Amino acid sequence: MSNRLSTAIVIYVVMLGSFANNAVSTTYVLYQKRFGLTSLTITMIFATYAIATLVALMMFGRLSDDIGRKPLMIAGTCLVIASTVIFLFAGGTTELFLGRAFMGLATGTVTSAGSAALVELQPNHDSQRASLFTTLGFLSGAALGPLIFGAVEQYVAHPMTTPFLVELGIELLGLIGLLTLKEPALNRSKTMAWRPRRPVVPFEIRSRFVIAGLVVAIGWMVGGIYASLSGSLDRQLLHVSSLGQVGIILFVFAFVGGLSQMMFRTKPPRTTMVVGIFAQVVGVICVESALFSASAVLFLIATVITGVGNGLCFIGSLALVQEIAPPGMKAELVAAYNLVAYFALSLPIVGVGFLADTVGLKLATLAFTVALIVLAAATLTVMPRTLGQRKGPGSLRESTIG
Repeated sequence: MSNRLSTAIVIYVVMLGSFANNAVSTTYVLYQKRFGLTSLTITMIFATYAIATLVALMMFGRLSDDIGRKPLMIAGTCLVIASTVIFLFAGGTTELFLGRAFMGLATGTVTSAGSAALVELQPNHDSQRASLFTTLGFLSGAALGPLIFGAVEQYVAHPMTTPFLVELGIELLGLIGLLTLKEPALNRSKTMAWRPRRPVVPFEIRSRFVIAGLVVAIGWMVGGIYASLSGSLDRQLLHVSSLGQVGIILFVFAFVGGLSQMMFRTKPPRTTMVVGIFAQVVGVICVESALFSASAVLFLIATVITGVGNGLCFIGSLALVQEIAPPGMKAELVAAYNLVAYFALSLPIVGVGFLADTVGLKLATLAFTVALIVLAAATLTVMPRTLGQRKGPGSLRESTIG
């Protein structure tokens, strides 16, 4: 099998996890009607995914170094398939929580093994080219998932079963491709050295790592709200009932985020992060204005702006982590960064869900907007002083994260 075909298979598999995670966002509206879900329950279901991903990253992030990339990718794809089957036959909230947990475990497993496999499949192990392919797979799934599900749920019979049957077909195709794949990792460890391990960050780069964590939190907080509550926002505050339109909004958010990453991928991390933060602040202000004025058009414009901010916050902060990582610790630092990102993703959406059930969606999103603006202002204030430190990594005295 050629390297091009092998690379395409791995990109497709990375796409599957992102596709499954984001596709179900449009289905929450249907679940809310059938099972009587509150906004808090919906966000807790979504947060279950983030927590399960954290667990997978900590438990299995380094396992592929010992047993190979292919077994982990196969295991992750089987977990994705299992989560789809659970959603297909869901009869209550228990199955929804279980399905999201399986999906989170799948994402953490596939992401770690797939990212490493893409590096090994490139000529001279070109990590920049591999990162581009990883981003392509991740963003393709994030954009196409809700678009396809929204359209199928809106225009095809049996909206709570047909989309998952379509998804199963897509996932089985990926599993078949994986079974034909040659193991990318040719230099695996001879001994089984795997054990669960808390991520660590060298003391000398901790302050700059914190900046990267704050920036990705600003980006992913908004992304989490869109993924978990966009259907409720559209229906309750914007009076948009079409699941197809909800899917389009989520598609736009992911698509413009991916496009902005492609355009800014060669820019300095600091520039990218500053632009991303400003875009998020402007975007959430526009979102709040759209919700208070019940303007679907303004909400779509706000989605474009926040999508750009989300993409730039992510790629800029990740580039900063890779830039400050000491030799031989890039994978370790990226793992720690992912843990911070998913932790930041889970907490705010639970808070907004709780407030939504207490004071209503409109005031809950207003409180979220104020909190995000304060966090953004604080980050922009400390960023020049922190990133102005140009010291090298120095010794590897470590500070435990988590």
